[in-house]
Amino acid sequence: MATLLRLTKMTDSEIQAWLRKAQNVGVESFVCAMLGEEESVFERVRCNMSETAKVKLQEAMITRKQKPIAPEEIYFNARKLEMLF
Repeated sequence: MATLLRLTKMTDSEIQAWLRKAQNVGVESFVCAMLGEEESVFERVRCNMSETAKVKLQEAMITRKQKPIAPEEIYFNARKLEMLF
């Protein structure tokens, strides 16, 4: 299964560089991938975001959780983000 667990071992500057690349993947894909990750991964990502970005991400995640999501969709989106490492 695709995982972004690698983020927990990266430095803040490495995560921030990765986040800049991840902007090109799109919010929906990013949110979908994050829904499938462990809390430790999500926390590392959140602590490297601006306050505005954190709020937008949280709102998007709440909205996305209300729709059915298949494990395959999470995997597909996580793979897109993994390719950015």
